[in-house]
Amino acid sequence: MTTQCRAVARKVYHIFRRPATSKQLFMYRPIDPAEPFSDELAPEFKYASVLAPEILAQWIQLINQSGEFPAYGTWDQSILERLILKTVVPGGAILVLDSKDDLVGCLSLCRTSATSAQFMYVLVDPKHRGRGLGPAMAQRALKVAQANSIRKVTLLTDPTRISAVRLYLRTGFVPDLQVARDAAARWSRVFEDVFKKTGTDEREAYARTQAK
Repeated sequence: MTTQCRAVARKVYHIFRRPATSKQLFMYRPIDPAEPFSDELAPEFKYASVLAPEILAQWIQLINQSGEFPAYGTWDQSILERLILKTVVPGGAILVLDSKDDLVGCLSLCRTSATSAQFMYVLVDPKHRGRGLGPAMAQRALKVAQANSIRKVTLLTDPTRISAVRLYLRTGFVPDLQVARDAAARWSRVFEDVFKKTGTDEREAYARTQAK
């Protein structure tokens, strides 16, 4: 076996030995080329315009401090490059700074095909949650997708993250029921929790799900 073949074999082995992600919830959102998106932040926040070295360092620090993505161990520049920067859509590194230029939120829009992309590695600093950063970053990422001729955006989220599910529903994402046999049943249980604190947007999303 050649060195190249062994490298490919190792890569395939590591992909298939990872824990199954069937418990995650899959969602998607079509992108209308003419659809307007509002990504305005509160006055004390701004989007990072340049991926300067100090911004990248803060990005890595935010990910490591969150503890949300432990599968890859402690992140460094090489992991950031491999998992995000190599596939991120132009303009799709959505990074939010506070008035002190500290990074407090991030969302990566990574390309999955010529006309599709995925929300990945979404974080908001706990001290700044409830300030509208999540909705604004999502809207900005959708605007970037539109500008890059992307027609469909997908995401995966955990069923225990009800606040995130509600955010994505309000942003126009709908459940993907085709990815697993038990997807509809799992979504039904999730919507029971969502409806405990719900609004019309979530109920409309649920109605669209049932219509499929």
